[in-house]
Amino acid sequence: MSKTNKAIAALSIVASFGVAAAPMATFAADATYNSDIHTDRLNVTVLPTCAFGAANANPAIAGVTHNAASNTPLVNTTNAATWTTTGESPVVADDMLGMTPDAAEQTEHPSLHTATYSIYAGTADDNMGSTTLTVVCNQNNGYKIFTQAANLSEGTETINIVAAGNASASATGYTITVANDDSRESVTLAQVTDATKLATVTRNAASAATGDHYTYTYGIGVAPSQKAATYTGDVVYTLVQQLGS
Repeated sequence: MSKTNKAIAALSIVASFGVAAAPMATFAADATYNSDIHTDRLNVTVLPTCAFGAANANPAIAGVTHNAASNTPLVNTTNAATWTTTGESPVVADDMLGMTPDAAEQTEHPSLHTATYSIYAGTADDNMGSTTLTVVCNQNNGYKIFTQAANLSEGTETINIVAAGNASASATGYTITVANDDSRESVTLAQVTDATKLATVTRNAASAATGDHYTYTYGIGVAPSQKAATYTGDVVYTLVQQLGS
């Protein structure tokens, strides 16, 4: 019997039992047939975080570090400032993380370090101490660091140690110079020349994975007639994200 006759005979048998013939399935012949489909769509938001340091990095990235301290007091040009956290033990560079990123609330984590330093009147020191700020920032538009340098005041004394663009053994004042330690691209620097709030660092890109490093060096000059006293003032560094237009 031919294949055609066999097929007709099979259909006749099915019909005799009152059962309708089903179309022949083609699943085996179609290797790309989709029997079911499911899709998971993931919307993941990476929150912007800009901070001095990153405690959650491995290894952690220190945000605020200082020059090594000297234990030799009252030496004009070799005396280095001794840095301490206010009311606590001396600062240990590897332990200080400065501001820790807090993406959920964008909360600032301010830190306060105090430098203790001595100098004779009629002398100058172009490096009494330095602070290195390490910025970790994933904002594509970059960030800015604003610096506000207060005049150092004795309280009632009107002859203060002012934040100035220059200072010498004959002109009382203190200076702040900033350097881009990594020579990153898209970075501009502006030196502090007075007590106004200045954008001393502008970077128009996200930081490197290990952070961007900026060192602020403090110089000082004291005129011979400067009154003997302890002068105090704050230099405040504020890191902000550039959100773009």
